[in-house]
Amino acid sequence: MRNRLLLLLTQLTSHQRLKRLLPISLFLCAIILGAQAASLMHHASLDIQGASTYVVTKTKVHQRWHRTEVEVLIDDSVQGLGLPISDVTAQAYATWNNSGAELPTIYLGQTSGNQPSLQADGKNVLMFAPITFQGHESDVAITVSFSNPHTGEMTEADIIINSLHSFATLDSAIDPNKEQSSCSGTIDPSSCDGHYDLENVITHEIGHFHGLGEDYDDNQASMFSCTSACESHKRSLNDSDISAINQLYSGMQLEAHNTGECAWIPERGPQTPGKAACIFLVLAALLRRARRRS
Repeated sequence: MRNRLLLLLTQLTSHQRLKRLLPISLFLCAIILGAQAASLMHHASLDIQGASTYVVTKTKVHQRWHRTEVEVLIDDSVQGLGLPISDVTAQAYATWNNSGAELPTIYLGQTSGNQPSLQADGKNVLMFAPITFQGHESDVAITVSFSNPHTGEMTEADIIINSLHSFATLDSAIDPNKEQSSCSGTIDPSSCDGHYDLENVITHEIGHFHGLGEDYDDNQASMFSCTSACESHKRSLNDSDISAINQLYSGMQLEAHNTGECAWIPERGPQTPGKAACIFLVLAALLRRARRRS
C-alpha cells in the first residue's frame, strides 16, 4: 500500500498527466455538485395548508425534522414584548416534547438584527416584527419553514410574532373552571384588555415548526387555525394534537447533525457530502490511472 501511495504521489507531480486528467475531474465534479444543488433547493411554506393534518412539500412529502438536535435563536427584537420570552418559549417546546413523539431536542440561543424573510439563511429564529407577507399582515403569528422538496427534511423554520398585536402572560386572567374554545364567542376579550397570551400563541406556532398544519375542525386543539384574544388553552395539547404529532413522526429515525464548524457545511442549507464526494471521486480516478500504469 505504501509503495502504491508513493507511486501515486510521484505521478501527481507530472504536470502532463494532471493536465490530461483535469477534464475528467472537472466533469465528475460538475455532475455531483449539480445534482446536489438540485436536491438542496428549498421549499418555503407559510403553513396555510393542513386541515388538521400536516404540511407537505410540492412533491407531496410530509415536512418534518430529520435531526436529533435543532438550535433555535431568539432575536433581540422580542425585547419589545416586555415579557419573559425565553422561559415561555422553553415551556412551549417542552409541551410538544412531552407529547410522546420522537421530536428533536431543542437548544435555545440568542441572535440579533433579523427580519422576516421568505429566503433561507440557515438559522431558526424567533422574532417580534411586523408581518408583511401578502395575505398574512394581520396574522397573530406565522411560521415560515424551509425543507428539501424531495425528502421533506426541514432545514429551517422561523417563527414571527406579529408586532401589530398586543401580547401578555395571562395567568391572572385564566379561569381554570371555564372551558375554552377558540373563536367561538365563549371568551370575553375585555377580560384581558384584548391581549393574546404569548405562550398560547408560541405553542401553536411550534406545532407548525415541527411540521403540523392547521386544524380546521377542533376548536379546542392547540393547532386550531383561529386564535382568540384572552384564550390560553392552546398552551396544552389535546388528543388530536398528540395524535397528529405522533403520526407525523411515527417510524422516524432522527439523524445526528453536526452543528459545529465544518468545511463541508454550506452557509445556507443542510449538510451535504457533495464537495467531499467530488474530491473522493477525483482521487479515485487518479488512483485507478496510477494502477493501470504501475
